[in-house]
Amino acid sequence: MIAKKPYGRRLRDFYPLRPGEKKLLDACKKGEPAILDYYGVPRLAKDNRVVRADFLRFLLLGGDEHVIIHEKGLCLIGAYIFGKLDLSGCQINFNVLLEKCRFHKEISALDTKFNGPLSLQGSHLENGLIADRLQCVSSVFLKHVKSSGQILLRGAHIGGSLYFDGANLDSNQSKVLGADQINVAGNVILGGGFKSKGSVRLIGANIGGNFSCSGGYFESNGEEALLIDRVNVVGSVNLGKGFTAKGEVRLVSAKIGSNLSCIDGYFECIEGDALSADRLNINGDVILRDGFIAKGAVRLNGATVNGGLDCTNGVFEAKKDFALNASGLNVNQSVKLKKSSFSKGGVSFEGAQIGGDLDFSGGKFEAPKDQVLQISGAKIGGDVLLRANFLAKGEVLLVGAKIGGDIDCSNGHFEFPDGDALSIDRAEINGGVFFTDEFSAKGGVRLLGTRINGDLDCFGGKFESLSDYSLYLDSAVVCGAWQLKKLPVKAVIKASHFEVSVLEDDPDMWADGSALDGLRYAALGITASKKGSERAKWLKRLSDNQVNSAEFRPQPWRQIQRVLREIGHIEDAQLVGIAYERKRRDVGQVGESAPETNWFFAKWRLLVNSSLHWWFGLLAGYGYRPTRLITWMFAVWLVCGGAYWHLSLAPYRAIAPSAPLIFQDASYINCQPDQPGPPQPPANWYLCDELRSEYATFSPLAYSLDLMLPVVDLGQEKAWGAFIPAANAVWWKELFTHWAPGHVVRLITWFQILFGWVSSLLLVAIISGFSRRNDES
Repeated sequence: MIAKKPYGRRLRDFYPLRPGEKKLLDACKKGEPAILDYYGVPRLAKDNRVVRADFLRFLLLGGDEHVIIHEKGLCLIGAYIFGKLDLSGCQINFNVLLEKCRFHKEISALDTKFNGPLSLQGSHLENGLIADRLQCVSSVFLKHVKSSGQILLRGAHIGGSLYFDGANLDSNQSKVLGADQINVAGNVILGGGFKSKGSVRLIGANIGGNFSCSGGYFESNGEEALLIDRVNVVGSVNLGKGFTAKGEVRLVSAKIGSNLSCIDGYFECIEGDALSADRLNINGDVILRDGFIAKGAVRLNGATVNGGLDCTNGVFEAKKDFALNASGLNVNQSVKLKKSSFSKGGVSFEGAQIGGDLDFSGGKFEAPKDQVLQISGAKIGGDVLLRANFLAKGEVLLVGAKIGGDIDCSNGHFEFPDGDALSIDRAEINGGVFFTDEFSAKGGVRLLGTRINGDLDCFGGKFESLSDYSLYLDSAVVCGAWQLKKLPVKAVIKASHFEVSVLEDDPDMWADGSALDGLRYAALGITASKKGSERAKWLKRLSDNQVNSAEFRPQPWRQIQRVLREIGHIEDAQLVGIAYERKRRDVGQVGESAPETNWFFAKWRLLVNSSLHWWFGLLAGYGYRPTRLITWMFAVWLVCGGAYWHLSLAPYRAIAPSAPLIFQDASYINCQPDQPGPPQPPANWYLCDELRSEYATFSPLAYSLDLMLPVVDLGQEKAWGAFIPAANAVWWKELFTHWAPGHVVRLITWFQILFGWVSSLLLVAIISGFSRRNDES
């Protein structure tokens, strides 16, 4: 007994057969292709080309007892499939090739299982393909397919590869290809002339081979052009070699076993994100180089790349803040943006972790807003290279970055006149920092609180800024040397509390307005100026704006004194010390009073102390020139001795013996200048022959020396003195008109006694080291 079958499962249900159907039926029995049109996809439903969809379904399901399908399967070429081909829930046990056919209505293959390959190569699907949860043990070929409706493969399982090479998908809906959660054991190919006008989606897909869109063209209708979020690709993803996307391409949270290559790829989403790969996890490299163009933001936030990121010669443009946003990126190897052009939009590697170098050599970066390069908080195992004609028009930030190698800005150019062109505040740099080889910055360069374990080299760098500093080094630490030489223009440097091991500078490179308070260095470099006169001039010039005691900073003066003394330049250290004392007096620090002091007493104290301080500098060079004081003492001794000699002779006769008995002895009457009657030559005590030899002979030089040395007694001061007439009773005559040569001698002796005491005490104090402040305080 023959079992009954539903309508459409028996051959007689389709009588009379059309010519094309007869040809197909005959070919299926023989295992041969049924070619209904040798010239391509038929445009019109002619009888010799028409195959009813239900009849095709009948054959695909194995026919009936009168129809035997050859083990080679069904191969139909150039047919016009009329009606809806509904294979939902069916199982097809042989190969199916429906190539260059025109499908009048949609193909439905929901939950369909194909035990052989499925090929719709070159066919036209006027209403699309609905094949959710399709299962195919082999490959699915949709090469050169042209579809005017959606193609849906959501949740499908394909044992081989999925080919869309040269396909043209155009739908009046926003999505033209939906393959979310698809599982493909082999490759997925959407390249080789593939075109889509609408969104292509493979969210959560699992691909056992490669995913390639090389040469593909993706254009969205308001949504993403290519959406493959959470895709898992065992092999590589290729979005290059002529790939074009007009609309966002998304790979958010995707996992890729090999490389992501976008060489020669074009991504355009001007108002948004051109390429979004946030939280991407990839075992290989991300390659965005050599012809890569993105007109829209590229995002790699939080991505993990076990290889490297190479953007060499890439072009990035965006209307957003960042053309490339890779905040939180984790890269095991190097990141290269060499010769890359970021004409609109900056780059962010904020908080990124990079195992190798971060190389921007030759790159050009320009942003519509302030930040053009944001690397703050990043951890970089190698070098940061901003060199070889690197250009940044906007602020470059490496605040808080940790760098295992160097920061090399040799021949780099930074432009941000309205602010800081380069900020490396609070960074930790294991190597050195280089601003050399025609480096230029139009805007401030900041290293506030940064620690550099190597050198800071500014040899030949150009630092210009409209703000109050060109180079900001406050609280920074450099464990090596700081080179500051051959600058094209002087730099305003803020180096308060800056520490460096070796200062290798040219004092002329410091522009007016620089700050040195707290600058500490252990030594001066081999070629650094060690001349005290030059260093004093340097400090005086940089402290000209310190006009009062509150503004004056003594530490820079003491610092250079200490270093010069330690390297054996004692005389140069003393020259700086003398200049320092003069500066102290100029700013009113000498004789300064407490704020609550009465203004009169404060002024008086300032005047007295400043005057004494000036005399101290004149006489002894503030304690640094003890030989000057000895010279002064020698000069005063000779001059005063000459004065005593001159005033002891006629006509002055102003010096006489001090003993009263001499004047009472008649033997010496001829020696007295005021004897009665005309005096007899010589009529003075100095040259008087009658004065017995037992009385000390007057010696002008010995007398001068006896007066000037307070603790030495040569006998002259006791034996001789000024010869002064009796005082006038009228006080004003005594003060102003009653003058004699003896009065002059008395004034000279008073001066010499005072000078002798002062100079002797100063000399003792200088020699014992008490008058000069400790240079290290």
